[in-house]
Amino acid sequence: MTDVYVNSFTHLKDRHRADDALKLLQRIASLVKPIMRKRGWVLPVLAEFFPDNPNLLGEFDISCSSYYSLLHTFGRHNVFVELTGSLVL
Repeated sequence: MTDVYVNSFTHLKDRHRADDALKLLQRIASLVKPIMRKRGWVLPVLAEFFPDNPNLLGEFDISCSSYYSLLHTFGRHNVFVELTGSLVL
């Protein structure tokens, strides 16, 4: 059995601290790996997004089995949301 549960990561390269955003996505994947392993789930894409709605923390796209997570706070684009806020699944 493979030890890869997220096939790829996509971050917003034009946002502040883009490299840190990629590292945060990788950290999120690491934290949920035990859940993914137990369920036998593999996620094709874990991606950062920045929605127009400030109440939206994440979104699952069934058509391509991708999960999008909000990493930056609204109004303060160089500040990340707390890690627990990014783990909304």
